[in-house]
Amino acid sequence: MALHLLVFSAMLQPHLIQPHSDRIAVLLNANAKQVTPNVARSLAHLVGDGDLYLSRSLDEARDFTREIVRRSYPTVCTGGGDGTVANFVTDLLQSIDAENSLRPYEEQTACPTLGVLRLGTGNAVASLVGAGAASDDLKALRSGDAKCATPLSFIEAEGRLSPFIGLGLDAAIINDYFEIKDTFWGRHFKFAASILSKSIPREARGRCRTEVEVVNRGEPAVALDVNGNPVGDPILAGEVLYRGPAWIVAAGTVPYYGYNFKMFPFALDRPQRMQLRISWTGVGEMLWNLRDFWRGRCQKDIVDFACDAVSLRCSSPFPYQSAGDAFGTRTSLDFHVSPRTVDIVNHRAPVAA
Repeated sequence: MALHLLVFSAMLQPHLIQPHSDRIAVLLNANAKQVTPNVARSLAHLVGDGDLYLSRSLDEARDFTREIVRRSYPTVCTGGGDGTVANFVTDLLQSIDAENSLRPYEEQTACPTLGVLRLGTGNAVASLVGAGAASDDLKALRSGDAKCATPLSFIEAEGRLSPFIGLGLDAAIINDYFEIKDTFWGRHFKFAASILSKSIPREARGRCRTEVEVVNRGEPAVALDVNGNPVGDPILAGEVLYRGPAWIVAAGTVPYYGYNFKMFPFALDRPQRMQLRISWTGVGEMLWNLRDFWRGRCQKDIVDFACDAVSLRCSSPFPYQSAGDAFGTRTSLDFHVSPRTVDIVNHRAPVAA
């Protein structure tokens, strides 16, 4: 982990951020379990009631984002998990474009620095940037102790920007968990309950396996070995990256899926590239080798690529998730790394001299 954090710091060019700001907006997802009334009150006390936005729906969050852009906050913190981050970044860039279309050039609004508060379930982005307790991180921003930000890339699929997406078994597990999360077993055993009660029986019936074809649609892609080094010749646009059976087709610009599960150990090695991972390993073997899978060290029945744009075609409907949110099934999907990055507060990166 330490090596790739150093890569993150070095290759994504950390830079100083405003050392102190009295204008920080906080947008919270009121539906996130960790966003309790006490948490909301404590954060409102730090930034002021007028700068805290508590959204209860996607439409309300979108309206708040437009207001945040109109008020030109230099820093915005969002809390509620990776899905909240994905929704906010998508709405943020769209709102900036809409606002700037109405402003003269000299009054164009810039993209604010994004702070990610650890208030979600999986917290993949929060883990990447070393987010701690939400109130402590917000205090650090207010006091100037949080000094560094780094540009983070996102994957765009169907108009949504996300740090990671996945099709197949991983998305099916997320669907299964959301079906039982409010039951006794779901509350106490979480994903383990959904895997044992739903995912493994489904796999036994072959319901999460399909034939896929993945084609490069961007700059030359490279296959990666077990250490993340390129192997073979570059794969040009229009050429097939992979054709065959798959349980999972996933991509990320961050290493984690949440819970520090290192699904994409090489995602940070190449700026403006995503790590594409295709696996035909089933649930049983994943559980048998869970420790290695969790740490990103298992390469059995897995192929990896560094690329920036691909198209996927499936022989049957495949479950789909984006930033940990379930989105039904797909038989095809085009996705690419967005050319626009967002500066994100990085509590791990060293401060540039």
